[in-house]
Amino acid sequence: MRLIGYLSMVSMLASAVQYKRGPKANKESKILSDTRSFFATPNGGIALPIRKQKSVRQKLYSMEGSKHLNTTMSLRILPGRSSHVKNLLSVEQPAVGDVIVKDYMDCQYFIDIGVGKGGKFDTFTVIPDTGSSNLWVPSSTCDSPACTSHSTFDEKQYFENNPHHEGNLESLQCYDTGKSFAIQYGSGECAGKIGVADVEFAGYEIPKNAVGLTTEEPGSTFVNADFDGIMGMAWHSISVWNQEKFAADVHSKPVFNSLIESENWDASKQLFAFYLGSDGADGHLLVGDTEIAGKKLYKGEINYVPLSSQTYWQFKAEHMTVGNQKMEGLNMIADSGTSLIAGPSEAVAKINTEIFGTPYVDTVDCSMRQTGPTVDISINGKAYSLEATDYVMEFSDGFNSQCISSFTGLDIGTQNLWILGDVFMRKYFTVFDVANSRLGFAEAV
Repeated sequence: MRLIGYLSMVSMLASAVQYKRGPKANKESKILSDTRSFFATPNGGIALPIRKQKSVRQKLYSMEGSKHLNTTMSLRILPGRSSHVKNLLSVEQPAVGDVIVKDYMDCQYFIDIGVGKGGKFDTFTVIPDTGSSNLWVPSSTCDSPACTSHSTFDEKQYFENNPHHEGNLESLQCYDTGKSFAIQYGSGECAGKIGVADVEFAGYEIPKNAVGLTTEEPGSTFVNADFDGIMGMAWHSISVWNQEKFAADVHSKPVFNSLIESENWDASKQLFAFYLGSDGADGHLLVGDTEIAGKKLYKGEINYVPLSSQTYWQFKAEHMTVGNQKMEGLNMIADSGTSLIAGPSEAVAKINTEIFGTPYVDTVDCSMRQTGPTVDISINGKAYSLEATDYVMEFSDGFNSQCISSFTGLDIGTQNLWILGDVFMRKYFTVFDVANSRLGFAEAV
């Protein structure tokens, strides 16, 4: 079965609370639970699993031990950046190039896109994932519960052919290519056909884009997911269909790259940037610019660092420092689809020991949000600080609270990769510059 390069760990933060780990378990399990296993890809990359099973609200247990949460349950991470600040630049109808990013309990982030043809689109809620490179949504021909409980692409309405069409495919606008794909995750899998359809994204219509249409989503992994599919925004080299041959007029690269090609954008516009919301407030995915109508969502100047690999959005950081611990020469990935900050288990154990006094952290004392030390990550000569209020995650039902560490052990082959997920990207506006093969960071307003 073919494997994708990396699909996001849409982390269930509650799993960190519920999953009881001892030293032996941590040493063997690599991450928060045994459902997060890892695979080598056909092109030498790494496949990281998606962790979505039940919704965050379903998975989190209440402080009284009940099975369901009070509807007032909230997750507080960045009290210094209030929701009203987030909404200053929100508009009812976002401008072209400004995509509203919905925040689900500071654990997951979603956008809406359209898939269809001829100016008619069905809407799908997807994860905009900078850690993978394929777009897929459920097909109407899929009878898995995970498909029937979500929006599906109506093949009967849109497709102009059948899989055995022998005519000139270039004469068709929306069709089944007859090709298939399959993606294996640590906690589940999906498979289906590769179709060609128009995609609406960021106010633009991208004609004849390759779209994965799942016909199988076995098990429970995606059944209760709060998203319909995934829109990968990493590099084409780790696309699951990067070796497939399509008709000459088909855009088979990740959606943003297809947009660049279809609109013939110059280098100055070949970038996108994330401004993530918190406490339920909307964020922004800016496409082709780093500002909204001349307004900046960040402070100061953007500090750019060159990529070290055009697979994931991977770069080198000089060092990470916390207390007496200093780790140097770090390979890092900026990933909008990962909730936490993940790194090699041994290094994370040292960080947790320095902060919490133990290498294997389950729940932590919430007072650490006021007393925990600063973690500094040096990127291209500039220090990016994470305060305890950034990395100690607090869950509250209005009466009681539980807190966890955002640092989790994750061993990816021999690459010793660190993944800077949403905990980092919430604090730092992040620019993904395709034309110049670089990442940019600046403190978010």
